[in-house]
Amino acid sequence: MSRYSNVDKDTTKLINSIINESFKHLLQARIKMIFDARKRKSSGKYVIGKIQKTNEFTRFLTSVETGDPAGFDYFLYLDEKVFEAIDTIDKIRVVRHLLQYADIDYESDTPFKLRKEEVLTWYDEMEFNKEDPKWQDRLQAVAESIHNPEDNEVENAQQ
Repeated sequence: MSRYSNVDKDTTKLINSIINESFKHLLQARIKMIFDARKRKSSGKYVIGKIQKTNEFTRFLTSVETGDPAGFDYFLYLDEKVFEAIDTIDKIRVVRHLLQYADIDYESDTPFKLRKEEVLTWYDEMEFNKEDPKWQDRLQAVAESIHNPEDNEVENAQQ
């Protein structure tokens, strides 16, 4: 079984609705949406999702799927196990967070870019998450319980 798979129709619909609602500048971007079945960590934290800009090689490899010689502009990866376990509002939070990184400059020769984390540009996300500002910490705990259930069983047995 492959580590990667295409997201299901419901996830595609959810992501597209978020783009249509809140990220209209990305309507022209071709985004390949992928589930990752393997646990990933970076700097000690679970990677619940990631957006990546494509390069010339990956654009070429994806050109047949898009029907366009330019292929996909971005890859959006989601931890399949965690994403399937969380509720819809958390799915929206994850996707919105990832899409905040995507930026397009149509004046540039390479228009599809990724932003660095800048507090000043994330007001929309902070406003959207004002009811649950620590949602990322909570989802880290969810990921831990999914990817390391035996650790949770030992912890519960000790209590």
